[in-house]
Amino acid sequence: MARTYDQYCAVARALETVGERWTMLVVRELLLGPRRFTDLMEELPGISTNVLATRLKDLEDAGLVRKRTLPPPAGSTVYELGDNAAGLGYVAAAMAAWGMTLLGPPRKTEHVPARSLVLSLAVTTVLPAGFEDATFELHVDDEVLALRAEHGCLAPSQGPATAPAAVITATARTLAGLAFGADDLDRSLVRGLITIEGDEAAGGSLLEHLTTPRVSASGR
Repeated sequence: MARTYDQYCAVARALETVGERWTMLVVRELLLGPRRFTDLMEELPGISTNVLATRLKDLEDAGLVRKRTLPPPAGSTVYELGDNAAGLGYVAAAMAAWGMTLLGPPRKTEHVPARSLVLSLAVTTVLPAGFEDATFELHVDDEVLALRAEHGCLAPSQGPATAPAAVITATARTLAGLAFGADDLDRSLVRGLITIEGDEAAGGSLLEHLTTPRVSASGR
């Protein structure tokens, strides 16, 4: 039986739908594009197959997630956000913006998921006036993501970019360290922890804004 708060309240109604443990992290994984069940299991260490299957089924029943089969030769079954999930992007972005003030540098034992880190950095980055609109391609751990700079904002998406100004390669831990002041961008470039192919000036400028140290209120 679905949990209910028995309150006529928009927040309560939203939590009845997406407030269960792991649900918003499943949504997070689908924000940038379709994912297979095995992809979700890999990026959500600690979740059981039964819990993930239940959360996906609940989201399907609520019209927030749909399941489809990719055309050949892939033929894989993937999950993606449905039409009713459009507003969840704003919810996740607001949670990421607030959560970044609590996060701090990653602990050694913590899994640092590349997709969610790039998403969180992107939605908390404000580009200055005059920053050229352009598309960049990020290779972070095993993920390939496109990052579109437009009208002072950054919009990430799944997969390679079309005609990127620069291709940037780094690990998620390196980006997290830069974002929380544990390392320096110039030093990371010299040490080869980050590489830029293509327009190095544009790629460097993007990285400067993307990894501007965030202030953490957590004290970590």
